Amino acid sequence: MKLTREHILLIVVLLVIVGIVGAVYKLYYVKRMDEFTKNLDTLKQMESTLNDLEETFENTKPQVLIDAHLDRVESLSLDVVKRARFFSTGDMLKIEPIPEGKMLRFYYKDELTKIIQELRQEAYGRSPFCPYPDGTFGAPYPEDLAGMTVTKKIVRKGLRRATFGRSMTRMLMKAKAKRIDSVVIWPARNSPDNLLVYRTVGLGFLMDLKDLVKFLDDLRLDNRYHSVDALSIQNPYLRYPSQPPVEVRILLTLADYIKPENRKAGGGRATPAGGPQGPMMAFGRPGMSPDEIRASLSGLGGGRNRRRNEPEPTKWQRFARWFKKYFWPF
Repeated sequence: MKLTREHILLIVVLLVIVGIVGAVYKLYYVKRMDEFTKNLDTLKQMESTLNDLEETFENTKPQVLIDAHLDRVESLSLDVVKRARFFSTGDMLKIEPIPEGKMLRFYYKDELTKIIQELRQEAYGRSPFCPYPDGTFGAPYPEDLAGMTVTKKIVRKGLRRATFGRSMTRMLMKAKAKRIDSVVIWPARNSPDNLLVYRTVGLGFLMDLKDLVKFLDDLRLDNRYHSVDALSIQNPYLRYPSQPPVEVRILLTLADYIKPENRKAGGGRATPAGGPQGPMMAFGRPGMSPDEIRASLSGLGGGRNRRRNEPEPTKWQRFARWFKKYFWPF
């Protein structure tokens, strides 16, 4: 039999179709079947877990569990509020509210100069004088803002940074530091659960050993959170006639509690369990009455209840949905 041009073309078309079908089977159908098998295994595990839960809580009334949980949640909410006072920097970051109608550029310059001058007067008013790094502690100088649009956010951020640096310098002066070499403020960071904001500062200073021990002990006994993350002590004055001062390098971390209304979900961070405001907020917030908490609890699982009220899909609808999900490529 002699192959004509039409026969050859038909064979080529058939081979192409077979190749396409084989590729779709290998690259698409096999993967979908693997996913389908895994989903079936997950479904069996979930059904088994659900059956175990139904057997365990077979004779339990949901309202009894809710009422018992409410008493515990209310006490936990009060504990959160009480412990929030421990995580606070107090007045270390406090600045005056920015008045309306002010030229922000000149207001920032005046307030920054005021912060620097107040610290300078306190340092020179001490006896003996304690040398310290005279600057803005990382806040931009007024001339650094030339050519920029100065907003309230920039002003507030710069003044808070300078105020925080001044507060840390005051703390070292009060602890009888003989010399302050550096006050380096690290960028603020949130805790993984988005409940706290940590503020770490690197401090370098010269201090007598007994004063250093008292300083660290005061931090430990303070009613606010302090964490010494790193500590280096060196004694370069080995031939000092009396007890020599030591050079200290320390990483000190303070923390502020983030109020629920100020927490933000996203921003590159994982949203905590129970929503963007933390796990406790899924069961109410501190200060809510039991009726309000019970109302919020009644909404849990509402999606499942709504699905139960929907009519049961027919076999054809289930087959069409399954076919579209696992085999329909478009």
